[in-house]
Amino acid sequence: MDYKKLENYATKIGIYSLLILTGIGFLMVFDITFDLDILPGSAAKTAAGVFAALLFIVSCSTIFISIMLNMKRVVKLLENYLSK
Repeated sequence: MDYKKLENYATKIGIYSLLILTGIGFLMVFDITFDLDILPGSAAKTAAGVFAALLFIVSCSTIFISIMLNMKRVVKLLENYLSK
């Protein structure tokens, strides 16, 4: 299994989902603050909230995957640093 390729995919998914999550957050804040009705109705606002929550879960899980895949490198770097 190519861990580097898997790490790159997980990082890209995490970054893109965080960017989309940030955009949804800005839209929701501007919608509430300036009463723009970007998301009319409570059902659309609830759906946007659920979508934002799912994106948050995806971004957190991809961050954890990247950390787990890099743990081997971190341990080797610490061993080399501590052995000096």
